[in-house]
Amino acid sequence: NKDRGNIQLVVRILMNDQVYLKVPVFFYVRLYETIVTASTKIDRNDALTLDNLTVSRMETTKLSRTTFDKPEDLIGKRALRSILPNTPITPEIVYNAPAVKKGDLVRVFVHSGNLHVVTKGVAKEDGCVGKVIRVKSIDSNKELYGTVEDSTAVKIVF
Repeated sequence: NKDRGNIQLVVRILMNDQVYLKVPVFFYVRLYETIVTASTKIDRNDALTLDNLTVSRMETTKLSRTTFDKPEDLIGKRALRSILPNTPITPEIVYNAPAVKKGDLVRVFVHSGNLHVVTKGVAKEDGCVGKVIRVKSIDSNKELYGTVEDSTAVKIVF
């Protein structure tokens, strides 16, 4: 980012409306922001909660990644790796926990106009809300593809 770290400005000295001299001036700009950090050690695959997150003001000059400023944006996500206390939380170290896991019993449904069909199925793979996963219908024993709506429902895609 050009707004922080080592910055060079060129000062132009004018004489009679003519550039007389150009002098480079160097600055080091430190950036401090209020960001979400780990309040305690968070183990790999642990869920992020208000109990293990805090908001801290810290220097972010050397952070090249995006950070979060609201703990609420992280609730329900999981740690990709172990996170030590006071570590800034970035998108690269968290992931969305799957709403549906392989083997879960789910409600499978199709809506098309006035037609509404609902049955039961078994998830054949993990999936977050909005992800398309394979589901096996219990009634027909056929494999279908559907979008995860929540932890109990999958909407068939056709």
